Amino acid sequence: NNAMYHAAQMGLDWMLHIDADEALLVEDIRKYFFAIPQNVFQVTFLNWECALTEPDVDNWFKEVTLFKVNPKTLDADTVEIVWPMETRGNRIFVGYDIGKSAARV
Repeated sequence: NNAMYHAAQMGLDWMLHIDADEALLVEDIRKYFFAIPQNVFQVTFLNWECALTEPDVDNWFKEVTLFKVNPKTLDADTVEIVWPMETRGNRIFVGYDIGKSAARV
């Protein structure tokens, strides 16, 4: 609530939290959020997870070029072909696959 209060005081329309190792790739962020209908108060961006090819990474944005697409963007048959249950257990992503949400202030 405190963050929303301060965001409103600053005249912000939307709030979004992303971690230091994350990026939001939108061609025109203002145009994107402006196009969202006024009755929508939250949007969720589905994340991709990097697939490390080397054990030590200093700069995620320069060194990592291979990513796993979010399984929520694929149909069940494709998920099973790409990540068979016997090789993935209950998880496809090491971290999380719920995405990041932005909230209207």
